[in-house]
Amino acid sequence: MTTRTTFEDRLLAELRREIDLRAEDGTTEAAPTSAQRRRFRVRTAFTAPRLGLVALACAAAVGAAVLMPGSPAESPAYAVVSHSDGTVTVTMNDFGLGGTLPDGLVERLEANGIHVIVDKLPNGYGCDDDRGEWIRGRPAADGGPSATFDLRRGDSVTLVKMGQRQPDGSFMPAIGYFFYRGEAAPCRLIPIP
Repeated sequence: MTTRTTFEDRLLAELRREIDLRAEDGTTEAAPTSAQRRRFRVRTAFTAPRLGLVALACAAAVGAAVLMPGSPAESPAYAVVSHSDGTVTVTMNDFGLGGTLPDGLVERLEANGIHVIVDKLPNGYGCDDDRGEWIRGRPAADGGPSATFDLRRGDSVTLVKMGQRQPDGSFMPAIGYFFYRGEAAPCRLIPIP
């Protein structure tokens, strides 16, 4: 399973790092006089908290534009392409953050003769890796998080809904996608550290 890092996530992380660096700098100055205030008004207008708020507002606006239905920047969560020889090419762009299945994925795979198994696991558990022969995906040409899988009728896709442990001890819902040659074996639960 891969965690997809968005532009907004990277921007927020960079802004937080910048704010932390400025806080560590710890320079304090005496209260400025009115003449100094006028002279340095531009510099004081761009404080770290203000820049952080502006960046968050921009990230929210960009996120809203990208997620808006019909937006040209919208990237589909997946693509399923059937070929005349009976093979199917599946391209995954969204790897299940938030724990929801992309609309119509299961139905499209089953319509093409692919076995689909959806396993809902308790928090802190995963499936043993010994479920069958893995089908290795090809990475996206641009180095992004997409992966493309070539399947044949009778192959399997397992969608494992689980709670992924976070550093604070909480669990974030996520879905793991696994592609197998032939029919996949049932999930054997194992604890995940």
